[in-house]
This record gives sequence, structure tokens and C-alpha cells, in this order.
Amino acid sequence: LPVTEASSAAAKPSRPPLSTKEFAQLAAAAPKTVVVFKTAWCTPCREMVPVIEATKKAIDGNSSLAILELDWDHETTVAEAEKVTGVPVFIQYVDGVEKARHSGKLSESELLKFLEGNEKN
Repeated sequence: LPVTEASSAAAKPSRPPLSTKEFAQLAAAAPKTVVVFKTAWCTPCREMVPVIEATKKAIDGNSSLAILELDWDHETTVAEAEKVTGVPVFIQYVDGVEKARHSGKLSESELLKFLEGNEKN
């Protein structure tokens, strides 16, 4: 499950919000996962869309890396549980455990390094 999109920044999903248990399972789906909390109304979040898409393409086929995008407005329970107070925020999980967090924009190379765990934030 190298690339997962639980919700789109363009539109609210028709599914119910994730439970914290479902989120934990998704965050641990790959050995290294970056969860991106974003919204449709956030300009920096919209600016990150091409960077996230390019990074997804770069890791396509690598089952040890995953990117999970969540709409902060829709996933309020998870956002609160993960103490996300603003967007965009990138949270790195290794084997389901949070290892690093970055608030704000990243370049494609910075996001890939963050995902791989080669950059400390």
C-alpha cells in the first residue's frame, strides 16, 4: 500500500471520518509513512499538491514507503488525537510510531528525505 489517499483536498469524502484505530492501521501500513494533513481552503496546502503528487510517483512501487493525505476539516477526530492544530503538516511514522513532524511547505526533495527518514525536523 505505497500510496494512499484517504481523502481529497478538492472535495470532502463521502465516507465517514476515520476512527483513531483505522488511522493507526493506515499509518502503520508501510514501514515508513508520511501523513499529510491539509485542506482545500489552505493556499500552502494547494501549493503542495504537485509536490505530493511528484513524490507519490517517485515512490510508486516501493512498498516500504507511503503517503497518506487527510483532509483536516473532515478528519477532526484524528487531527485532534494527533495534536494537529494547523495545516499543512507532515507527520512521519516508522512502523506506526511518530518519529518526526514538519509544519509548512516542503520541496519534493525535502518531502522525499522526510519520508525516507533522512531529515530531522
